[in-house]
Amino acid sequence: MSNDSLLPTDDEIIDAAVQHARESQLGTTSHIGTGFPIFQHGQPVAWVKYTGDPRGLEYEAATQEYVYETLHQQPALLEFIRVPEVKRIIQSDEPPYLLVVMEYVHGQTVRQCLERESTEERRDRFWSQIFCALSTLLNFQPPPNTPPGPAGGGRISHLVFGQYGEPELAPREFDSAQDLENFINETIGIHGVNFVSEDLKLCYCDPHQSNFILPHEGGSIYVIDFEHCFWLPPSLMSWALFVNWRDEIFNHLRENLQELQQLSATNQTALTQFNGQHLRRQRQRRGPPPAPPPRP
Repeated sequence: MSNDSLLPTDDEIIDAAVQHARESQLGTTSHIGTGFPIFQHGQPVAWVKYTGDPRGLEYEAATQEYVYETLHQQPALLEFIRVPEVKRIIQSDEPPYLLVVMEYVHGQTVRQCLERESTEERRDRFWSQIFCALSTLLNFQPPPNTPPGPAGGGRISHLVFGQYGEPELAPREFDSAQDLENFINETIGIHGVNFVSEDLKLCYCDPHQSNFILPHEGGSIYVIDFEHCFWLPPSLMSWALFVNWRDEIFNHLRENLQELQQLSATNQTALTQFNGQHLRRQRQRRGPPPAPPPRP
């Protein structure tokens, strides 16, 4: 992580986040994806991502830094994927924000490019670039004794532990793939998943088109969001792509990424069963939602 002295001070960046939250009516519990650019002389020079719940963003920043460093240790891989450099991580007590300041990527997301002009040729070219980027991540080798989770350890954020609009953070850390397997099987009450034959892979489980930027200067695609990128048994990536089957890119990746082929269909069924049971338990612990206010 570099500390770019040309950027504003930590206090100035915190003040900018407070102003952004106020203008966006976000308060201090802003979603992990909240962010804004920093400008100097009328040009964006960095992107700030911030949240009032630091747990997930801490894990995301650690994985993004790990991927950036690995790519620059093996520069031949930069032909297929690039990620923004993390410039600074700021912890604010008041307001209670965690802020990650990263390189600003000048370009357009794949979604923006296709909204401007969507042809089969352009779509296939973009799909191929995303495929190469995620295939490169899947071929990273985990350090010895790496547990499931973000780079450096921590809890997994994955749709199997929640659903859109609800928390997706695992209830605890897992020491190993076996520990994760046991937790899932104990929840559903049968030996449903088996991760023994699956090596941990760096799985990017949220390949929405807005998470990839095509830089104006050309070259390889940027992956810009690591909220759902973890060392996992590949069955969990395959399942995340499956439950988003309405999105073309999810189906394309699931059907073509070599690392996701010949995975156990039993694992997919058991993960769906686990997701349903885990959600019911979480809702029971939280209790019923508050009653709506009476009508005037």
